[in-house]
Amino acid sequence: MTASTFTVTLADVAEMFARSFELRVRNDASNSQHWILKGSAPCWAADVVYALHAGEAPNDWRYEQITLMADQFSEGLQDGLDADQACERISVEPDCYNSDLLEWLAFGSHRMAEAEDLQPSDCPFELIRQAQAQALWTMAGQLQWQLETITAELNA
Repeated sequence: MTASTFTVTLADVAEMFARSFELRVRNDASNSQHWILKGSAPCWAADVVYALHAGEAPNDWRYEQITLMADQFSEGLQDGLDADQACERISVEPDCYNSDLLEWLAFGSHRMAEAEDLQPSDCPFELIRQAQAQALWTMAGQLQWQLETITAELNA
């Protein structure tokens, strides 16, 4: 009897990861919604989520961005794009409302400190937008790299 080999594609892994989240409602006065990993998520999904938090404590903004990026990346691969093209399809547009930018910044001033090569601006909100866009771009690239690495490990 010969052993059959099964190859997992990046599109398969991206789809598994994208389907690893569920939206929950907090049981508090706000009844706000937030994303979490499903209990049925592959064990490696938690490692990817951890990496995409870039050293931050778990937070709603990161989880929301991760779920959006995972869906966009998976859809790009399903549409026949290669990994780089699918990653480029991921939206890295920063928040358009100043209140959302301030909320993002309020989570940690380190978010501005990590931004590189900000273009000078008289508007502080433009600087925050640039920093957030860089954070999103970094997350998108990290998502691609993490899922490519998982795919290689599953096929080893």
